[in-house]
Amino acid sequence: MRRQSRFVVVGAWLLALGCLGAGAGCDSTGVGNPGQVDLAVSADPVEEPTPGVDGGVVDPVKPALLNAVVVVDEIRLVPCPGQGATPVVFPGPMAIDLVAGTVYPARPAPRRARGAYCGLEAPLGEARRPAEIAGASVFFKARRRDGVEVLLFASVRGTLRVVGRGAGMTVPDDGARWVWGMRPAQWVMGSEVDTLQPVLVNGRPIVVIDADRLPLLFAAIRARLGGVSALFLDEDGDGRLDVEERRPDNVIGDGSPQIDP
Repeated sequence: MRRQSRFVVVGAWLLALGCLGAGAGCDSTGVGNPGQVDLAVSADPVEEPTPGVDGGVVDPVKPALLNAVVVVDEIRLVPCPGQGATPVVFPGPMAIDLVAGTVYPARPAPRRARGAYCGLEAPLGEARRPAEIAGASVFFKARRRDGVEVLLFASVRGTLRVVGRGAGMTVPDDGARWVWGMRPAQWVMGSEVDTLQPVLVNGRPIVVIDADRLPLLFAAIRARLGGVSALFLDEDGDGRLDVEERRPDNVIGDGSPQIDP
């Protein structure tokens, strides 16, 4: 795989990252609006088995998550083949803070999308604002069990994907509410970083992850961005994925590790 990361060390990232903008929750909903879908992105409160670098399953011990931001140029609903329809696009770029539960500049507005879809795609982009994350596609910071921080701050190319389950991704006449649940706590696992040697950044020991230093781990994280996610019905319309909404019959799409075009 061609190396597609630009690692940047910025002192500001060693401070706590503030709120990125409007909250993930929103008063407007797709239900009740003719043929509209209201799409939110949220951290998934429940974990699933994490695929490892070698294709196996990684142990469940993980670093303590501090920050997790992913930036997408847009989110688009992909029509099923043969329908002759065009994708429905939620324009961006959007910086999605999965720890704070916010989207900058704002959560996308509902879009008219009546019909059936076979998936969802979100090309990774680079943040323009706020200035603290300018140029980044992914920002991840966690703390190992020994207190050493783990940092990934990179420009990453690729497209996050969700594959629809049967007819689950259908927007009826009276609209729909969906929430894309991502699992940033599973992007990096303890066994993958606990033995790595840190480097000094502004006088502090940090484990730095990028495509040059740790190409296999970087590739695994890249695939997990969308691969350990799923699309759910947002039953209460609050723009957040609740534990009660994770029932198997409420899943309408599964994340794909296929991130390359």
